[in-house]
Amino acid sequence: MIKALFFDLDGSLLGMDLDAFTHGYLKSIAGAMMPHGFDPETLIRTIYAGIGAMADHDPAITNEQAFMEVMKNQYGLEIEEKMPYFEEYYRNGFGINQQFCPQNPLAGTVIDTAKKFGLQTILATNPIFPRVAVDQRLNWAGLKPEDFEWITSYENSHFCKPDPRYFLEIADQLALNPEEVLMVGNDLNEDYGAIKAGMDLFVLTDYLIDSGTNCLEDHPHGTMEDLLEYIAALNA
Repeated sequence: MIKALFFDLDGSLLGMDLDAFTHGYLKSIAGAMMPHGFDPETLIRTIYAGIGAMADHDPAITNEQAFMEVMKNQYGLEIEEKMPYFEEYYRNGFGINQQFCPQNPLAGTVIDTAKKFGLQTILATNPIFPRVAVDQRLNWAGLKPEDFEWITSYENSHFCKPDPRYFLEIADQLALNPEEVLMVGNDLNEDYGAIKAGMDLFVLTDYLIDSGTNCLEDHPHGTMEDLLEYIAALNA
């Protein structure tokens, strides 16, 4: 019996042109940090290295700690004194990237429907961003942190998608068995880790990402409208 829905954010609850967003985000953060002494090309290269470190590191440390190790290796210990500049960017400069993320008008309806049926709602976004950036993107989606029992970010996560341990870590936090969880996401590659963790998967096709490694037809899939019907059928 499904007790909880794990929702992806980018391309799922929030529309996203991934390539445009990535380009716009890196350009905007590099531009915002340049007055504070960061060379744009070096910063972008370091961010990519940090993302790589978050995807593969000692699970005894969080993703944030893995990212900061890369930053310290590049910029020295003084980078800690400059981190408030990054938080300021996410609070007041990151919003320029909303133009690449159209609001999904059914996002709120899906969350409300899940709650109506007594299901827990968890935001299971790939935790490579700080919480402040996750909250900003939730706002773009017309949602708020209070809509979810748990929200992943790089501060509270030790793994990234598609590692099955990412999904299991959330389940452990909420005392859920994997078979009690339905993962909802648009990325058949990253979100497939939920299957390996023993969970079910509904693949949203509005912004489908599929490398062809896993078969879409093997899993329930469809639009947000189809998801609403699927949730209702689960609780019929």
